[in-house]
Amino acid sequence: NHVLEFDSVTKQWTHAAPLNGPRSDASGALVAPNVVVVFGGWDDAQCLASTAVLTGSNAPAAAATAAAPAASSKAAAAAAGDAGATTAVAQMICEWKTAQWEPLPADAIQPPPRRMHSSCVLLPPGGTAQSVGRNFIFGGFSGSTRLNDLWQFAGDTLRWSAVEATGFVPSPRDGAALAADHSNQRLF
Repeated sequence: NHVLEFDSVTKQWTHAAPLNGPRSDASGALVAPNVVVVFGGWDDAQCLASTAVLTGSNAPAAAATAAAPAASSKAAAAAAGDAGATTAVAQMICEWKTAQWEPLPADAIQPPPRRMHSSCVLLPPGGTAQSVGRNFIFGGFSGSTRLNDLWQFAGDTLRWSAVEATGFVPSPRDGAALAADHSNQRLF
C-alpha cells in the first residue's frame, strides 16, 4: 500500500499518502494536475473493482521547500510549459504529503473487478501538463476470465463510464499495453 513520489529534478524518492490496502497489478494515472486515480488490482485473495482517488492541494513553493527542494517548483512549471518559471504555476507545487486517498461513493459506477489491465491517459487536443485528461483501461483478468471491455475515468467529474466500441474490437487479453496519441485522439 506504499505510495512514493519521485522528483526527477532532485532524483529523490519521498513517501506520499498510503493506499487503504495493499494491491498488485492495479493501474494508476495522473488525470488532472492534482488528481491521481488507482483502479483495480489483486489483494492476494481476489480481483478488485475499487477506485481510489488522491487529490493533492496546491501549496506555495516556499511552504513546501521543507519537504522538497525549490527545484521541484521549477520542474512543475517546466512540465506546464513555462520554462522561465515566471507564472503563478511556478509559485505552486502539488503537496501530496497532506493528501488523502478517497474511495468513490458506494453507488458509483465502476468497471468490474480486474487485474493486469492496460491503462493510459488521453489528454484533450493541444493538452499540456495542466490539462484534465481521461484515464482509459482496457481488458485485464477478472479472476476467472480475460476481458476486452473499455472504460474511461474522467478527470473533471471523477466518474467512470463504459465505452461502447465498434469495429474490430481486440480479443480478450491481460498484461497488454495501451498508448495514447493525444494529437489525433486515438488509443493503440
